[in-house]
Amino acid sequence: MRLDPTIVASYAGRGASYLRKGNLDLALKDLNEGLRRNPNNSAVHNGLGGYHLAKGDYASALVEFNTAIRLQPQYLYAYRYRAEAYEGKGDLTAALADFRVALSFDPDKKQVGGREAAEGIARVEQNLAKAGGAKVAVAAPSISPPAVAPVIAPIGHRVALVIGNAKYRYATQLPNPSNDAADIAQALRKLGFDVVEGRDLDKHAMEDTIREFGRKVERADLALLFYAGHGMQVGGKNYLVPIDAKLERTGDLTLDTIEVGQILAQMEAEKRVNLVFLDACRDNPLARSFARSLGTRSTSVGSGLAAIQSAVGTMIAYATQPDNVALDGEGRNSPFTAALLKHIATPNLEISALMKRVRADVIAATRDKQVPWDHSSLVGDVVLAR
Repeated sequence: MRLDPTIVASYAGRGASYLRKGNLDLALKDLNEGLRRNPNNSAVHNGLGGYHLAKGDYASALVEFNTAIRLQPQYLYAYRYRAEAYEGKGDLTAALADFRVALSFDPDKKQVGGREAAEGIARVEQNLAKAGGAKVAVAAPSISPPAVAPVIAPIGHRVALVIGNAKYRYATQLPNPSNDAADIAQALRKLGFDVVEGRDLDKHAMEDTIREFGRKVERADLALLFYAGHGMQVGGKNYLVPIDAKLERTGDLTLDTIEVGQILAQMEAEKRVNLVFLDACRDNPLARSFARSLGTRSTSVGSGLAAIQSAVGTMIAYATQPDNVALDGEGRNSPFTAALLKHIATPNLEISALMKRVRADVIAATRDKQVPWDHSSLVGDVVLAR
């Protein structure tokens, strides 16, 4: 700091050191200075989360850890310490899910955080067994945020677009997407959704189905998109792949595929709650062949899907973390869709809690190989089943 007082990492690092020593006042002073210099530094927010955790203010700690993860989605230590905050609140299911995410970033336990995550998993699993899976009562946080009445998405008019593409003509056929789409569509209809459903659609049929959804969504209070099938990211954008896509030339990208942003634009045109579920992170041979056609620009074609920044009121959930590839599974449904089907009709379950349960189930089913991800800009509680 003496040599260069503008380096924010110095304030975050010294603040973390003070936390380790138990000097909370000096830690807070450094972390606040780091925040003043750069309010979007993930390490500073992680440090502030640690400060509130040390004070026993779990609610404030969760706010800071959530911010750190939003800024740096693969932040091992933010997950490791957020798990501890959930432990403090007695939400052992959420704590276990976060410890497992943290360990997935360091499965060989080479870092302290990886070892601590493994210890946390063992501890929480033991406590869950003692409690029979129920929440464990703990002392209330020393500081509580002001109560805010939840804003629950109205039952109102709900519209969903559900597409499952499996029978690809020029790429590997997939075993699950048709089943995934059929089962999700049935579940959503039971929840009161007007479902626009399509399976094994070519480009023209996908465009017609999306157009029908666009007409219906204009009157919707809540819009939902579920897609299972091949997907790909190019230049940071995500594309859904119809069954007749060839992707032989550079110009085929826009001609053969559907960019996710085109559907999001229709959903976000009016003020409503939007939920997006993308089970489209499978290993895609079309993406590899398309990358080869780009030559020196092939690095713009990434593995899995890219993280999407959405408008306020939207949650986007991925079958696995950004830039990773999801598994098809061996049963009727993919691991992600199977977990979603298990929890989607749970009465009075808020959508973020639903995603934590989905994440925990998928991590367990895939033995830590797949970690569902979500990006949310929702401003209130969303409950699908009453």
